Amino acid sequence: MNNDARKAQSEQEFLLLVSSNADPYWRDIPEIMARENGAGFHFRYRDEWVPKGIFANPSQLQNRVAYIVHLDGPKPEFEYIPIRRATVTEASNFGEHLRIEFRVDGFVEYPEHALRNGSRNPYADRILEAIKAADGRTGFNGDFLILCRMEPLPISANRGNWTRIVRELVRFPTFRDGTVAASAKVADGSSDKFDQHPTIFLYGWWHSKGEFSLDSITGHAIDSDDRRPEVYDQFGRLVVRGGQTYFLRVLQYLPSTDILGTKTAPDSSKFPVKLDIESDENILNPVIATTMVRGKYDDSYVSIRCEPLVSASETFIQLRSDSSYFNLPTLRFHRVVVKASRRLPAFGTLIVLLFVASAFVPPVLTAMFQGAAAVLLVILRTWVR
Repeated sequence: MNNDARKAQSEQEFLLLVSSNADPYWRDIPEIMARENGAGFHFRYRDEWVPKGIFANPSQLQNRVAYIVHLDGPKPEFEYIPIRRATVTEASNFGEHLRIEFRVDGFVEYPEHALRNGSRNPYADRILEAIKAADGRTGFNGDFLILCRMEPLPISANRGNWTRIVRELVRFPTFRDGTVAASAKVADGSSDKFDQHPTIFLYGWWHSKGEFSLDSITGHAIDSDDRRPEVYDQFGRLVVRGGQTYFLRVLQYLPSTDILGTKTAPDSSKFPVKLDIESDENILNPVIATTMVRGKYDDSYVSIRCEPLVSASETFIQLRSDSSYFNLPTLRFHRVVVKASRRLPAFGTLIVLLFVASAFVPPVLTAMFQGAAAVLLVILRTWVR
């Protein structure tokens, strides 16, 4: 069997979910980088960026394994940068656009700079050729959602790999500056200086109070598959329970150099950055509501207390930054499922028991009240004497 035959045999069909450096779409990539395995997110695609066969029949995408890919670089030398694996949970046609819901999975493995060949990432050409082989359009005027066949991309559970992806992304002015206008100036050589607005990358993972310990934090692999119960459901929604306390541990990273060793030179005087947790406080009450980003590499946490609930509810939670200089993901969860409390508070339990007693054993309840009244009468007579 020759090499081409072996390659064809190892190829599988994948869905490519492509985002680009156009505003606001590039902002989805830091959000994707910030989520732990199993968390949900969604992309929307207008019909002009999707093959007609897919746009007309999006149900074929259900449960498809996908790769989330960022498209960047100057137009003549555009580059596909795969970020992580995902699974489509729902695909809906809204007439003008498709909405693709998915759960994120492991991060694509990136080699150290010393193992690279040239400045382009090692998977750019593989993805480009796969799109061409599927008769897809490439580049910034190409297909942003397409089914194609290629060899699976390697996945890494190493925390250092996550930082390598960040350093891969900051090769592009999109994440060093955050504005397409400035990126275009650099790309066509009209300017080599612009006002920077660097992206601070975050990664957050949830722990209940019982799970929160130093071992659980230091031993957690960023894209490991050890999903804990009651974290995310099959749709990627965050699931918590009423009456419980939860901690969101946040890893923060702002690299000083990109993957090629080029300095990014963010302005250190712009630290610290404050992050506040926002939620519906009638359901999710912040306990530790504020944390700070104090440097280029840091970690911290916030926490919430779920109010006791007698029935399930849905709510939201997100982070908000006070910085006008840095770009930060919000880690927003628009559909948080809050399950009913496992047990009612003691007072609530007493009320329920009394109600049941009054409904089913009225003679017993009457005797109880008569006995209590008799005891109270004796006490009053003694006190009056």
